[in-house]
Amino acid sequence: MTKDDAIDALAEQCERLVLQLEELCERSGTRVDWLTKRAATNRRLIYLTMVGISLDVLLTIGLIVIGQNVSANAREIANVQERTSTDVLCPLYAQFLTASKAPPPPYYTPQQVADRAKGFKVIEEGYRILNCENAASSH
Repeated sequence: MTKDDAIDALAEQCERLVLQLEELCERSGTRVDWLTKRAATNRRLIYLTMVGISLDVLLTIGLIVIGQNVSANAREIANVQERTSTDVLCPLYAQFLTASKAPPPPYYTPQQVADRAKGFKVIEEGYRILNCENAASSH
């Protein structure tokens, strides 16, 4: 093998090596492009996840505040109901029960007397359910 043959063989191998390097660079470029697109997609997904978590935290805080308000309203309603029972209904029921002790008017028919007695039984039951005996003693 002469010097020129050796140089030609070396040049041919260099050419093949350059082609392989170009092919490798092209594949690497494709890989880099793919990685760049994937990184951009990941950044978008991370951003959307952060927005979702932020919304979740805000909604949770909002629900806690609403829950606190509902609890406060429920306590206030219970207090109003208690005051209504003790300050309004109990004295009214006591008046009705006092009236129940009076004899029915003489012109009432037996049916009216029975209806009156039934009505006063309902009032007496309401007086008991509202615990007005204890409410009267606490005032």
